[in-house]
Amino acid sequence: MLSYLFWVPIGVCIFLAKGLTSCGYVVPTSIVVESGSNVTVFCILEKDCILREENANQIIWKQADVQVPQKYYTVVNATVSSVTIVNFTLPKTDVICRIKDRRAYQILGKANINSGVLPEKPRNITCVYYHRKSFTCNWDPGKETHLPTTYTLIKEVNNNNKTCQDKNNSCTFHFPNIEYDADHVFYVKAKNDLGMTVSDPVAVNSRYAG
Repeated sequence: MLSYLFWVPIGVCIFLAKGLTSCGYVVPTSIVVESGSNVTVFCILEKDCILREENANQIIWKQADVQVPQKYYTVVNATVSSVTIVNFTLPKTDVICRIKDRRAYQILGKANINSGVLPEKPRNITCVYYHRKSFTCNWDPGKETHLPTTYTLIKEVNNNNKTCQDKNNSCTFHFPNIEYDADHVFYVKAKNDLGMTVSDPVAVNSRYAG
């Protein structure tokens, strides 16, 4: 099981985007992790909170609308609290940092967490050539990644490379960017925020791909 811990320096200046109020903020504010990982988020109090005699012991964490059990909290010091979401498998959620002031709970900030998987290696590439019109290739992208994933079809012919990009499993090269009676090599790169995979190359001669 993977764990994602985002290091926060304590006792030094932190130049980061602030949260929803001037009293505190969370870091990081946007996270992409592999499904099933542990994720740690920090909430940092600013001077306004400290002057009101509030401290990190008073911070409450919520995941969406549900309060996170306190056994998953860590009070780093008087101004920093963290929470760890264990075995995170939802496609996305918000983790919210709150503190109770004299009247009510105040939201200090929130982190948006997205999870998914690395793209599988694309396979079963097939291509059809339409004379002086287009060259279309399809492939099997594998299982759903649950993250925005881009597929790039690369065509190599006569020592030249051309690319075609799509978010699904098909891409087309249009005339005049196609060659007749030439040996082509095609392969597909699949990429999302967790990394990239590359298919095996497939050799195709346009004369026989119609």
